[in-house]
Amino acid sequence: MFRSLILVAALCAALSFGGVAAEAEGDDSSVLMAAAAHQFVLSLSAEQRALGVFPFEQEVFESWHFIPMRNRTGLPFDKMDADSIRLADALVSSGVSRAGYHKTKSIMSLEQVLFEYESNGRTNPFTELRKPNSYYFAIYGEPGLTGVWGWRVEGHHISLHFAMKDGKVVTSTPMFFGANPHLSLEGPRKGLRVLGREEDLGRALLNSLDAKQRKAAIVSDEAPNDVLTSNRSAVAWDSVPKEGLRRSEMSDAQKGLLQGLLNEYVYNVPRDLAQQRLDAIAASGDEVYFVWHGSTGTGVGNPHYYRVHGKAFLVEYDNVQNNANHSHTVWRDYENDFGRDLLAEHYRASH
Repeated sequence: MFRSLILVAALCAALSFGGVAAEAEGDDSSVLMAAAAHQFVLSLSAEQRALGVFPFEQEVFESWHFIPMRNRTGLPFDKMDADSIRLADALVSSGVSRAGYHKTKSIMSLEQVLFEYESNGRTNPFTELRKPNSYYFAIYGEPGLTGVWGWRVEGHHISLHFAMKDGKVVTSTPMFFGANPHLSLEGPRKGLRVLGREEDLGRALLNSLDAKQRKAAIVSDEAPNDVLTSNRSAVAWDSVPKEGLRRSEMSDAQKGLLQGLLNEYVYNVPRDLAQQRLDAIAASGDEVYFVWHGSTGTGVGNPHYYRVHGKAFLVEYDNVQNNANHSHTVWRDYENDFGRDLLAEHYRASH
């Protein structure tokens, strides 16, 4: 009862955010995000805050991973009460679009599928880590419409990062989504393919190419084991091979297919944040490459990988592990992952 009264008081204290957020809905994710993070923090006990709220430190903020692992930084769902879980979900929804939220929650739910599959007479060292509630929330700094702060939610196959400076979201990258299984082959989820459009749109572009274009785009019959950039804190345009089929070598129809593929990643976030991604694509002009590695066959058992990258952004997709039924995707911004430049400027000034 006492805890509920605290939550009511916290929500009332956040009305100054909430009223503005209601007016800005659909136009400004920054206000919605600040309100959601503020309300989430206020819902936490002192013990929960010790696990999930930290001073803003750039080096710590840029440390991330998407593999199943112990001892992540942050407050997991299974250490929250029902009120905090709802507010944590509201925080997630402030940073992603409806499609992005569907992917996020569906990917989290696949942990139960993995647990049931791997514990049914099969051995796997990660079985004990398959928990749908093992997704960790970390707030860095003090949420609000002034100053610098950021937040992250992370667990197996999910790693979302956002940072704000003086009331504006300055980054929504890196953004990682993965799915294991990529296609559910059995049980009540049979047929579920959370990241299916990422595969289908890539194949549609590949299948539109003529023989000469395919020779340029398909650079290897072997797919890499994972996305090449892995969990690096920084990725540079100069470090990515300039190989594959250039946008300038595509027909108008193929350029439309390329943009459709990119839009699947662009619109994982709300429209105002998606505009930042569209601007990065536009800034790259025709200096955009489509690269395919591995099998061109469809279905489980055909490992494949593609990359789309320009001067200001990078998309990677792979489906290689577990007999090519385990997919990874990531959107990265060479200049602005973690809001690096703005946050580094703030960090230097503060120290």
